[in-house]
Amino acid sequence: MKKTAKPAPKKARKPQPSAAPDGPPLPLAKILYDPVPLVLPWHTGGVDLESLPRAAWPSPSPVELATVAGACGWANHADGPGKAMDLLWDCAEVIHKSQESAAHFLEAIRTKSEWTHTELQKACGFDYQKLPDKITRAEFFALFNTEDLKVHGEPMNGWALFNHWHSLPEGGNLTLAKSEAWHALLRKGFGWKQFSSDTRWDFLAVMVARFNEWRRKTAARNKAGTMKNLKQNEK
Repeated sequence: MKKTAKPAPKKARKPQPSAAPDGPPLPLAKILYDPVPLVLPWHTGGVDLESLPRAAWPSPSPVELATVAGACGWANHADGPGKAMDLLWDCAEVIHKSQESAAHFLEAIRTKSEWTHTELQKACGFDYQKLPDKITRAEFFALFNTEDLKVHGEPMNGWALFNHWHSLPEGGNLTLAKSEAWHALLRKGFGWKQFSSDTRWDFLAVMVARFNEWRRKTAARNKAGTMKNLKQNEK
């Protein structure tokens, strides 16, 4: 009998970079620094408003607030009813403004998050929010452009290039011992929670963006150091 050939095992597909938004990437420091501080909404104190569901926001009626204030002793005053009515309107206005400012605060957070995601995607070159919960070592490494790059006059690529960058201040300052431990962990792949407990794959995106910035600066220095780029009469 003729044996049927077994199909060749499929190679793992490398993650393809998503289409980056138009325009050159901003410096990573600018992406991560928000020059416009978020103004906390009225009357919320130190409450974690992002985690507090809208249905759980306090929503007393003007009458309930006026009742509490009326316990101060206005009931026996001739102008007590007038004061109470004024207070009803004041309370209604405060409730409206407080809830409106809280909603505006959450919208500002959402808008800032969308802007950061758009610009960080541009800087790292892929949509990091679409990565699966866990990625392999090969999938992780494929996100970095480790093609030939001259470093101190010598061509370097692959893991050697990545490890060199990782030992630099902008790459994490990993000593040899720490780098070996890091690689031992990496051989099993990565889950996003190994990078961050609350922002999904943001740390990896920042890591790749830092690598990209270092690579561009290194390539620019290499280009500036060639004879054809020297200024006239410069030796």
